[in-house]
Amino acid sequence: GSKPQYTVIGPSSRRACRASRSVQSWIRPRAARSSRISTSFTPSPLPLGAPDTNLFILGTTAHCRTFVPARGQTVRVPQQVIHQNRALARLRRPIATLAVVAMLSSGCYSYETRSFEITIPETAESSVVVARDGTLITTLVAPQNRTSARRLDEIPELVRNAVIAIEDERFYHHDGVDLKAIVRAARTNLEAGGISQGGSTITQQYVKLAIIENTEKTASRKLEEIWYALRLEDQYSKDFILLQYLNTVYFGHGAYGIKAAALSYFNKDVSQLGVAEAAMLAGLLKAPSRYDPFRDYAAGLRRSHLVLDRMLANDLLTAEEHAEAMASPPQLEQYEPRLETEYPAGHFVEEVRRWFLDNLAFGASRSIREMLLYEGGLRIETTIDLNLQTAAEQSVENHLPANQGHPDAAVVVMDPQNGHVLVMVGGRDFFADDEDAKVNLTVGNGRQAGSSFKPIGLAAALESGWE
Repeated sequence: GSKPQYTVIGPSSRRACRASRSVQSWIRPRAARSSRISTSFTPSPLPLGAPDTNLFILGTTAHCRTFVPARGQTVRVPQQVIHQNRALARLRRPIATLAVVAMLSSGCYSYETRSFEITIPETAESSVVVARDGTLITTLVAPQNRTSARRLDEIPELVRNAVIAIEDERFYHHDGVDLKAIVRAARTNLEAGGISQGGSTITQQYVKLAIIENTEKTASRKLEEIWYALRLEDQYSKDFILLQYLNTVYFGHGAYGIKAAALSYFNKDVSQLGVAEAAMLAGLLKAPSRYDPFRDYAAGLRRSHLVLDRMLANDLLTAEEHAEAMASPPQLEQYEPRLETEYPAGHFVEEVRRWFLDNLAFGASRSIREMLLYEGGLRIETTIDLNLQTAAEQSVENHLPANQGHPDAAVVVMDPQNGHVLVMVGGRDFFADDEDAKVNLTVGNGRQAGSSFKPIGLAAALESGWE
């Protein structure tokens, strides 16, 4: 009654080379699964009349009965078993081909059973900069925009269904590797004369994205991917794996994760997406640049219609919902690179960014510091007072109005009790198109403060007792 347990098939050189003649596996009930699998494998023929045995091949169990008759013995096989064997025979050749090619391609490798824990990488999260009163100034976003969901229920079911329908429609029914998908992809690729379809499940895709560093397309790497996928499903729930995948996968335009994609393509939270919008985002996963709706809306729309068709075929949409979504193309929000989003105190925020990336206290190398700043989910609390900042910027405009030939001005206001910077106006407009707009006049950047201010500074020093 309990579902059979899978194990690793790890042949020795001699056993792998005769894999086309014998494939067996050791099994035990799912209820007895352990997080550490240790397999002892000694192939031996089962006696005549042995109890039914489960044969595991790439994540799928096929129910069969093993007969080992003596020489000259006649065995009467029930008609029902004959029909079952004929059905299995149709799959025997592609299954044997896949098994033999995978094993022989890896050189009839010798495998030793391993025991280890899978470590799920932390999902990258963008950092935020806040003012002295806790007001959000901006989110620091690198060219790769990452925003993560903490719980799966933050992502609407219709969005999840759209991704499952087009990427892995049997996600909740397999153990990490889908034999049906592999056979279907192999047949399609054979007919196409090349690789036109893949058989990777969502679990396998996540393994490739976040766990396996080796990106080579080799048989050994594919077997490693299968191994990790099976172990991942053994230790974690389907919902957990789906959440990690949706937070990690790339949707194009620098958007990693479904929440970042919703903002980048539709300028809305993922919870506000409709069916047509969810289908368009799900359609991007196969090839974000090819189906980019900002570049080629027709291609993206055709792909989204395929997603809707798969949702209907898998009973994830009603006929009425499908027809309505097909008749209502999603409206894109004009794409704007996140790094160019305007926010208050631009020169000040840029100085905070520069100070962080140059500070060895946050990492031994710049790449480590960049990863921490842009993916560490930091909350950077600053001393800036946004009300005083606005007043200072307005004062500059009042005395040196823009577009009248006046030079730029710089203003810094500090609290003399503790040295906190309350205001930093580094120029007229940090986000202007001028070549020198982002030059921060308050920190010099090679420019002197000006001779007219030197006597004021010297007088203050003399009043403080300096000689």
